Amino acid sequence: MIFQFTVTFPDGRPAANEPLKVCAGSACRNISTDEAGVVHFSAPPHLHHESLLVSSVNYPERHLENSNRAYMYKSQTSAYAVRYFSPSNSSLLINPEQHHLDCSPGGDIALQLPVMYAATNTSEATIFVQ
Repeated sequence: MIFQFTVTFPDGRPAANEPLKVCAGSACRNISTDEAGVVHFSAPPHLHHESLLVSSVNYPERHLENSNRAYMYKSQTSAYAVRYFSPSNSSLLINPEQHHLDCSPGGDIALQLPVMYAATNTSEATIFVQ
């Protein structure tokens, strides 16, 4: 499952190159936004029904001195991943292009798409592309 979040500062500016912590279930990793403030990531294929949490590394929750009361809350967002059943217990993940493709009638374009395939109890697979 592919996720994309746009990260902005309170004034609406894109948060370019901002370090983030992404947690899918119990697995966490640090990644950064791109120049436009966008973060792309793929959730692990073994997730069943898990919450994904994206939080800022540089802007944690801050509390008033000698108090539990927060004056700045942690910058974060979440999403929910649902795994679909596969009788063969395999999965295919295709990361699509995130920008507009210029296509002309009758013309050809060269396109590279990252494809990840995972299966159990097999050492090879045949994948047909149309």
